[in-house]
Order: sequence, then structure tokens, then C-alpha cells
Amino acid sequence: MRFDEAAATWDESPARQERARALAGELIPIIQNNNLKTGLDFGAATGLLSVYLMGRLEQITLVDVSEGMIREAERKI
Repeated sequence: MRFDEAAATWDESPARQERARALAGELIPIIQNNNLKTGLDFGAATGLLSVYLMGRLEQITLVDVSEGMIREAERKI
């Protein structure tokens, strides 16, 4: 798969959306219970998970090897 080319439609996948929601649901209590302020979304793709965590952390750093994915993330966040 060419991730740069897939970036524009990456978030349209219901499975990816549900996976991000489920993971955020697991992470939010950890963030709150430990008073965490920063996060690292490694392999962030378009930042779908980070969108769910915005407002829960003061700073989120997104990292991905695909420039196309990072461009999409920057557009959203």
C-alpha cells in the first residue's frame, strides 16, 4: 500500500474510525488517572486517534513516515 496516496481517504474506513474510538476509550482514563499532559502518537497516520485525545492532553506530537498522512493530519489538527 502506498500510504501517501491513501492519506486523502484513510479516515473513511469505518474499521479505522472504530479502532481509534476504542483505543481513545482505553487511553482517556489512563490520561486522566495519571494527570498526563503530553502524548506521542507514533505511526499517527492522519491523526485520527489524536483528534479523539485533543482536549485531554496539553500537547500531542504526531509522527509518521508518510508525508501524505502528516499533511492530512496537519489539515485536521
